[in-house]
Amino acid sequence: MRIPAPRPQSENCQQGFDICVTFDDRKCRLRFDRWSLDFARNDHRAMELFEQAMHGDVRLRVDTIGGEPWHWTLERHTSDKGWVAEQSMGVLNLRFWGQRGVTYLCNDFGFQAWTPLANRANAA
Repeated sequence: MRIPAPRPQSENCQQGFDICVTFDDRKCRLRFDRWSLDFARNDHRAMELFEQAMHGDVRLRVDTIGGEPWHWTLERHTSDKGWVAEQSMGVLNLRFWGQRGVTYLCNDFGFQAWTPLANRANAA
C-alpha cells in the first residue's frame, strides 16, 4: 500500500513524505521516503509508527551534500514539543565536498477528530 505525500498544510510540515507498507509471509516493511524498517508481521509497533507518520508525530531529517540526499533519520515528537532521533540509515557517499544541508519531511493529513493513542481503547 502506498500513500503519497500530502500537500503542505502547516508551517511545521512544509514538505511531506510518501508512506509505503508492504507485507510478506514473515514481515512488514514500512518505508518513509527512502528510510525503511522491517517488523515482524504481527508487530503492533509497525501500525503505531504508521499512524504517527500520518499525524505528523514523526518526521524525517534528510541530510544532503551538494543537494543530494544521503542520510535519513526518523525523529519522534516528544511531549515537551521537541524532537528526538529514533533511527537512522544512509547510503555510501564518497562525495565529501559540496554544501551540506538538512531538510525536514513531515506529514500532516489534517486528521483533527481522531488521534492514534487517545482512541486506541475505543477502537477495540
